[in-house]
Amino acid sequence: MCLSVATLFIAACAHARSEGPAEAGVTRVKCLGVNGCAGQGECAAKASDGAELNACGGQNACSGKGWIETDEPECKQRGGEVLAVVERSAGACVSPSVPRLTAAEAAERYNLDRERLAIEGYDPVAYFPEGGGRPTPGRADLTHTHEGVVYRFASAENLARFQADPARYEPGFGGWCAYAMGKNGRLVDVDPEAFILQDGQLLLFYRTKLGDTRDKWKDDAQPLRQQADQAWSKRTGECRPPAPDRAASTSP
Repeated sequence: MCLSVATLFIAACAHARSEGPAEAGVTRVKCLGVNGCAGQGECAAKASDGAELNACGGQNACSGKGWIETDEPECKQRGGEVLAVVERSAGACVSPSVPRLTAAEAAERYNLDRERLAIEGYDPVAYFPEGGGRPTPGRADLTHTHEGVVYRFASAENLARFQADPARYEPGFGGWCAYAMGKNGRLVDVDPEAFILQDGQLLLFYRTKLGDTRDKWKDDAQPLRQQADQAWSKRTGECRPPAPDRAASTSP
């Protein structure tokens, strides 16, 4: 007689789950090599007709993968390999110069098109004074891929500037709307021509004929910036780039 889905889930897969919620400040990761289900799922069973049947309904901790989500210390203690960060505490961010995501993960988390093109093809350097100081579409023949993200540039000089210091020119919060990230941590699309340079970083904003979120940002810039930094760091582990000598807030 077949056991119930709930029984099989508890009996066969519980060991592959992390016990309880993550503690404050503990990094959650995708961990390879400690999956007790060996990547196939011990909950898998044979149906009466011989077809393979996952009694857990595809919701077990293994889910057919060779990795499980767990706390980073537990992963390392069990000899596992950290594949990617799932979530970090706001205080556990990493330097933006450290490779953060695979190309596939970048496509999922950053504001990119199907070709992994950032800022709808606008030149990230052109927003800065040294690049011209205004939003400018990049050229298809002047591109550069950085950590899975494709950027276009309006000039060879801007391309060279980006290659020399990508962290300076990458848009904040993955190119998503800074106001929405600060307000509620949401990923909201942007108008590439609605921007602010704040603390030397390019911030982009959602704008329509009915309203411009830059106005709301300016009304409460510092608290929103702190909240946006925390929300983005929790999603990705990324810190705000250091800016000891960067310009104050500017916008068109």
